[in-house]
Amino acid sequence: MPTIAYYRYHVMLLLLPAFVGLFSAFAQAHDAFASDVRAQLQQGGQLEVELKFASVTVEGFTQGISDRDNQVSEANLFNIEAHLIHQAKSFFVVTSNNRKLEPTDIAVVIKDNDDAVVFSLHYTGVEVGTLAILSEFITRTNPEFTATLTILDTNGVQLGLFIQSQSHLFDEVQVASTAAKVANSEGVFTSFLVQGLVHIVTGFDHLLFLFALLIVCRDWRSTITIVTCFTLAHSVTLSLASLDIISLPARVVEIVIALTIVYVGVENLVTRHKPKFRWVLTSSFGLIHGFGFASVLRDIGLGSDGAPIVIPLFAFNLGVEAGQIAIVALCLPLLWQSRKLKVFETYGLPTASVFVSAMGVFWLVVRGFSL
Repeated sequence: MPTIAYYRYHVMLLLLPAFVGLFSAFAQAHDAFASDVRAQLQQGGQLEVELKFASVTVEGFTQGISDRDNQVSEANLFNIEAHLIHQAKSFFVVTSNNRKLEPTDIAVVIKDNDDAVVFSLHYTGVEVGTLAILSEFITRTNPEFTATLTILDTNGVQLGLFIQSQSHLFDEVQVASTAAKVANSEGVFTSFLVQGLVHIVTGFDHLLFLFALLIVCRDWRSTITIVTCFTLAHSVTLSLASLDIISLPARVVEIVIALTIVYVGVENLVTRHKPKFRWVLTSSFGLIHGFGFASVLRDIGLGSDGAPIVIPLFAFNLGVEAGQIAIVALCLPLLWQSRKLKVFETYGLPTASVFVSAMGVFWLVVRGFSL
């Protein structure tokens, strides 16, 4: 005859769709809107700026079109091109020695296969001295939007690499001066440190995986072991992937990360939240999550055009670890206090593990269909 535990387990399984529906809004936190901006100097004081958006972001720039289809697609480019070019004229404020430059030529290309829209803007009149770029377009996007700005000289050597956001729209470099590279080192470190912090804090999938690991810990020793194993493992693959020693497709990595979340949630349930050798599983799955962190660095532009990667790599990893430690320090005492309650041990832990698995299944389906 089925036991109460049997019925309780199956009731929790029936709640899976409810969990997915309730928390699906948070599932995309790991994929905040972002864009890439590449600005390269040309001979004769020319500057070419290429801006790449996700199509969904550009839809926000077509809302002013009336009496015609404003769909962002290759087939509909003829309907929206003039409007987008008009919008792009004010995307940037570019100055050379405090003298504002106006775009002389603008082109738009929509790539359905890449789900991307690329704007190309041409400026003239760049002089030796200070070149500054203010990304005004960011103010027209959502509050979490970030833009990676790479500025290159005429030889393709990186003069600056910046992360811009609503609170940081403006950056500058020195043209035809090695001082820019030295002066920018501190800015690069800070930018990647902040980016690492932001990624782990908004990376709901990584946090949920870590939560599923820590929910079984009953003392500081086991907690420190889990956190250390996870840190060492993802640091190894983050470094190897960033150095292009090992490379895996980003989409495949995201799917495997979802599988690790499903597995840990199910293992917690099967072992009644008393798994053995959890450090082995943490180390193994931590290697996969490291590839996920590396894909973020590639999107930012780490090492592009031969730029040094040691400082950005160290800063980003430091930001991830600092954010991770802060979250663990804040949440773990609350979790341990909750575990003193019998009702939490009986119902809270299993429900939490079901939720973890449910979210893992959700990400697995979403990421699988996006291949």
